[in-house]
Amino acid sequence: MAEIKLHQDTIDLLHQWLPFEAGILFPFNQNETAASGRIEAMLTRGGFLNSEGKLSEAAREIFSIVSESVATSRLQFLVEGDLLEYQVFFTNEYTQSASMKRSENGFAFDSPAPTPEI
Repeated sequence: MAEIKLHQDTIDLLHQWLPFEAGILFPFNQNETAASGRIEAMLTRGGFLNSEGKLSEAAREIFSIVSESVATSRLQFLVEGDLLEYQVFFTNEYTQSASMKRSENGFAFDSPAPTPEI
């Protein structure tokens, strides 16, 4: 299972490293400002970038599923006063899945999607 965690401050700069045109698939604004060293360090700590500043293998796997998805589902749960939001992406034949979960200060991406939890 691959997981990457992204702080809210990094989301609008992610498209700079994605191997596909983010466009409408990627549900975040895109900032054309070059990422600072602080942002790159946060992306590395979260698992999005590797130590060389390139897209990590886990991120490549997750975002290839997102870019090739043929179906998506958005789920919201209210659990003990906390709102949990998931967006799940499925590839053709539903053989692969990835999920994006919103947390209080950022996002967590998982592949495969943690379907028992959801």
